[in-house]
Amino acid sequence: MRSEFTFATAERCNSVALRAACLLVTPRSFRLALLLLPSVLFGQAQPRQPPCQAEEAKQFDFWLGDWTIERWNRTGPGDDDWKRGTADNRITKEYDGCVVREVYTTEGPGDGESLSVWDGRAKKWRQLWVDNEGSYLNFEGEWDAEAKTMILSVERETPRGKMLRRMVWHDIEADSLQWRYESSRDGGKTWFPTIRSVYRRKAR
Repeated sequence: MRSEFTFATAERCNSVALRAACLLVTPRSFRLALLLLPSVLFGQAQPRQPPCQAEEAKQFDFWLGDWTIERWNRTGPGDDDWKRGTADNRITKEYDGCVVREVYTTEGPGDGESLSVWDGRAKKWRQLWVDNEGSYLNFEGEWDAEAKTMILSVERETPRGKMLRRMVWHDIEADSLQWRYESSRDGGKTWFPTIRSVYRRKAR
């Protein structure tokens, strides 16, 4: 038996999609139309929001680019002698701008790569570093807006007990910055620098 739906009934519908459903002439097809209605109303393609658009996710943007590095490595734990070296570093944003990728190359051991991401839930930066010496380090930390420094740290077990290590990006300018690698055996009360680097941006 055909339904009694009329144009008058359809005029009471409050949306174009629902009005079309009301005009269907059989109860069965009308029920089917109602089942499909959510996909009609809400299933339309929405503009994809760019990921990682939080302001914090841009805090590492100062590091992006191609750099030459002049670095000094401390020759021993108790020494104040430093060995000079050079390196190149390329920093890019990957995966829709969510990942900061570092490719570090030098004339000797120490070639490596890191991936850094802003963890919005933890409100921290996280970085994974691997290199040709078998290192695998998970750093975490944050941007200090007042001091204009980025500090990432990691705790490691050593034969002498727990050691904190941290990386500090500081004195940041448009075409230069400084970086240092430090260690602490007293829980971060005092820090002992082991590597110092000066970054200079390559000509664009």
